[in-house]
Parts: sequence; structure tokens; C-alpha cells
Amino acid sequence: MWLLLEKLPEVIANERLLLALAGMPPLTRLNAVTLGGMEPRPEN
Repeated sequence: MWLLLEKLPEVIANERLLLALAGMPPLTRLNAVTLGGMEPRPEN
């Protein structure tokens, strides 16, 4: 179980990357990141 918790930030980051690659609107992407519990980063 602890291993899963350690991997969680990595999984969330990967999910955010997939959302970005899917070309979702920035607002939707921002909401997904916020729901994921990570601080939103400015889009480059």
C-alpha cells in the first residue's frame, strides 16, 4: 500500500501529461490538475 502512495504523484503527473497531449482546453486541464491535488503550473 505504501508503494502505491509513493507512486501517486508520478501517476498524477503522467495523467496531466496525457491530458495535455490530448489537446484539452487549458481550463479543463487546470480543473483536472486541481482535482488531482497538484498545484497548477503555468502553461508554456
